[in-house]
Amino acid sequence: MERGADIHYTYQNNGETALHWAAFCGRDKLVDRLIRSGTKIDGQDKTYNSTPLGWAIHSLQSNDTVNKFHQVDCIKLLLQHGAEAKKLDKGKNDYLQLLAKNDLELQTLMN
Repeated sequence: MERGADIHYTYQNNGETALHWAAFCGRDKLVDRLIRSGTKIDGQDKTYNSTPLGWAIHSLQSNDTVNKFHQVDCIKLLLQHGAEAKKLDKGKNDYLQLLAKNDLELQTLMN
């Protein structure tokens, strides 16, 4: 980003951005940096019709243990900065509710 990377770039116009991928991979520091740089929080990709919040949740739902890092922190960052949980499909929303059961901070962010 310091060298002029386009934080709004979408791969082959599918709508997924660096924020989608950072959230999916659980890179909370990058998610924070992208948000503070003005990237669109609730942009939806065209393949899965999902926002970066949905991508972070999907990563946790998957069996991909190699890619599990700080997705919950990414979810919290996205919610703190205005990501809309109502844009999630039922499966992702249900999973988010399940995550929040034992996480007071996440519960607060969702209300």
